[in-house]
Amino acid sequence: MRQWSIAMACRPCSFFFGRNPRTPLTVDLPASAVDPTSLDFVLSFQNRLQQALDVGREGQVRMVAAMDHLRDPTLQYQVGEWAWLASSETPVPGDKHFQCKWMGPFRILDKTISTVSLELPEHWQLTSNTFHVDKIKPYVLREGQPPPPPRPKRFKARPPTALGHIRRISAHRRTGRMQADGRRAQLQYFVHWVGLPQAYGEWLNVEEVLRLPRAEEHIATYCRVFAVPHP
Repeated sequence: MRQWSIAMACRPCSFFFGRNPRTPLTVDLPASAVDPTSLDFVLSFQNRLQQALDVGREGQVRMVAAMDHLRDPTLQYQVGEWAWLASSETPVPGDKHFQCKWMGPFRILDKTISTVSLELPEHWQLTSNTFHVDKIKPYVLREGQPPPPPRPKRFKARPPTALGHIRRISAHRRTGRMQADGRRAQLQYFVHWVGLPQAYGEWLNVEEVLRLPRAEEHIATYCRVFAVPHP
């Protein structure tokens, strides 16, 4: 109330009704008792506000029409088909200059006019599996090519020894509490699996990685190829 009075240089009742009430019972005054100058100002202010809302709605309609004009009418996604997802929308680490531009393919679960919902791996832990069509690319099946095999949705429900064989390691990081030497306690590697696309890689603790076949060899190869010291 005080901020209103300072900003408008008057009280709310004086602004809307043209006078300050002497008692709470005199707030609802008839139109004939309202100051004509104040009433004209309030009515003109309401008209300008309505005009601004109308202009905003017209701008939204024109923007939708412009986007529909640019949209490819032949590009229609259907539920059950497969599509690629832009790598910038995934948690897969890597340098943007050398990383694959598209990840997947993933099965389409739902669609709207401008969005598509995909069946993503649960270990990604994304807040939403719905993306704009600009981030989606159709997966084209060539003649005689079988559809992509079923993808596992969750790895951590199984023990590490059942995950399969490591194809390569592409990144490492440290998480957890900060230690006395300035490094975090838990070391993790980003592991890519044999027989699965790059999008289905995941972060594993170093203890889990070392229980997998040829883990030390892959760690040494990662340090040599990426020129990083042994973590």
